Amino acid sequence: MKRNAILFVYRDYQTAVEKVTNSVLIMLRYPVAGKAKTRLAAAMGPEKAAEFYRICARQVLREMGNLPAQVSRYVFFTDSTDQQDVEEWAGPGFNFKAQAGKDLGERLINAFTEVFSEGVGKAVIIASDVPDISADIINQALEVLDCCDIVLGPSHDGGYYLLGMSKLHRELFQGIPWSSPEVMERTLARADETGLTACLLPTLIDIDNFEDFKMWLSLCSNRNKAMADFISCLNPS
Repeated sequence: MKRNAILFVYRDYQTAVEKVTNSVLIMLRYPVAGKAKTRLAAAMGPEKAAEFYRICARQVLREMGNLPAQVSRYVFFTDSTDQQDVEEWAGPGFNFKAQAGKDLGERLINAFTEVFSEGVGKAVIIASDVPDISADIINQALEVLDCCDIVLGPSHDGGYYLLGMSKLHRELFQGIPWSSPEVMERTLARADETGLTACLLPTLIDIDNFEDFKMWLSLCSNRNKAMADFISCLNPS
């Protein structure tokens, strides 16, 4: 009986340890023409814009497969009615959750709240329209959280493509003018006001419109075959 009791306690302890992992949370929209990348669609049309986003998001999802096994992967998708389509499209290896909230700030808070309630140690949330996000960047973000309260990946337009923390800091989402060039600056100001230390990752390009797309083409070379074929179709030689 004593031996059985010891085994029971050990297994409970082992389960608890396995539950306390690091996590990456991918904010994603199911890539449907007319719903995905509407600002980009103004220049290249809804079908091409959705195709670009599909390739970009697929690249991000594939990179997350290169993370260590102890990093759990979540996909937070925008529309709860898309769950089956999103699961089939994204494939196995992810926990799927619908986003909840009236604005981006609420959706981020609710996503962090959900994963921290499941016992994760560190959580990093990322965008899915940044082709250059890599597993190395996620690993770097998780590493720096050992010495900083939060980690941010700045995007070229004044926002951020990544936010990581070891516990929820709601104050970071208060008074932020979402979808403006001031998001990053105001978030850092909120961190400073509340005494939080922040680490910054390299600046990357998130692609919302055609100007962003052209900038990324001129500066970056992270193009898989699908992206290269897509670009060739846009610019036939």
